[in-house]
Amino acid sequence: MKRQSLCLYTLTILLSVFLLSACGFALRGSQSGDFRLPFKTLSMSIPTTDFFGATLKRHIESTGTRVVQKTAAAKPVNKSGKTTEINESTEVAQANENTDATEVKKPPVAEVQLDILENKRSRETLSLSTAGRVREYALFYTFRFQVRDAQGTVLMPPVEIRLRRTQTYDDSQAYAKEKEAEMLYEDMENDIILQLLRRLAKVQVDPGQSGDREPEL
Repeated sequence: MKRQSLCLYTLTILLSVFLLSACGFALRGSQSGDFRLPFKTLSMSIPTTDFFGATLKRHIESTGTRVVQKTAAAKPVNKSGKTTEINESTEVAQANENTDATEVKKPPVAEVQLDILENKRSRETLSLSTAGRVREYALFYTFRFQVRDAQGTVLMPPVEIRLRRTQTYDDSQAYAKEKEAEMLYEDMENDIILQLLRRLAKVQVDPGQSGDREPEL
C-alpha cells in the first residue's frame, strides 16, 4: 500500500510540474513571434543539440532571423572537392602541381555573434529538518552573454541573468524530486530565452552589414 501511494505521488508530481511548465512556456513563448530581431543572421557559441540550444535556436528563427552555426577555420579545397591537410608531404606535392588548382572555401559570417559566457545550474540548501535532513533547496540558473558584430565589435557588453526557484525536498521521494528539479530548471531556461530575445531586439546593428557576406581577406 505504501509503495502504491509513493508511485501515485511521484506520477502526480511529475504530471503537474510538466503541465504547468509546458503551458506556461507556450503562453509566454507565443510572444516571440510578435516582433522581429533587427538582424537577419546570428551565430552562437552553444550547441543546438541540447534542450537549451535547440529551444533558443527555434525561438530566434521564429522571429525571422536565421541561426548560422560557427564553423572551424577553412581548409584548402581542391577542384575535385576534397579537403587538403597542410603538412610537409602535401607542400612538396603541391609544389609539383598548378598552384591555381587550390581554392579556399569561406564560410558565411553572421551579422551578429552571440557569445555565451556562462550557462550554469546551481543549488543551495535553504532549510533543514530537526533530524538534519534537507527540507528546502534554492535552485539557481545563471546565464551570462555578450553580443558582437561580424567584425568583433561589442554591440552589447556582458549581461548576466540570474533566476531562482524554491523546491521543497523529501528524501523518501528522491526520484520524483529529482525530476521536479529538472522541470524547474527547464522552466528557468525558458524564462532566460525570452529575456534574451527581448534584449537582442534592442541591439543596434550597422545597416550596411550583410548577414551572408564572406569575410574580407
